[in-house]
Amino acid sequence: MVVRVNDSPVRAGTSPAPMVPRVLAAQQREYYVAEPALIQVLSDNEIREIEEECAHLPDRKSAAIDAMMIVQRHRGWVSDESLHAIARLLGMSVENLDSIATFYNLIYRQPVGRHVVMVCDSVSC
Repeated sequence: MVVRVNDSPVRAGTSPAPMVPRVLAAQQREYYVAEPALIQVLSDNEIREIEEECAHLPDRKSAAIDAMMIVQRHRGWVSDESLHAIARLLGMSVENLDSIATFYNLIYRQPVGRHVVMVCDSVSC
């Protein structure tokens, strides 16, 4: 896997400082070089989809929910290892990402069954 950083190709795992933000002068956007451990946890399709989502947003951290939903769509839930890999990929702390994941009840942090039944017991229902 080759990632372009500052207009020069860099093979994943061979960069001098993995996951260090690099700003391209032409676009003024940050790109991150993937660590080897990150590549082992997330699949190429997951990384590609997350990067595509980040391209539409002004800040990489804004794609946190979308990134977790992408991983959940592929795996059924978001494991601790996946959460760490997503945090490294987006350049944010694991604690911040975990607080987002635990706030939204549609992001599953534990394995769930094939069919999830949600029952509303509030006054508005």
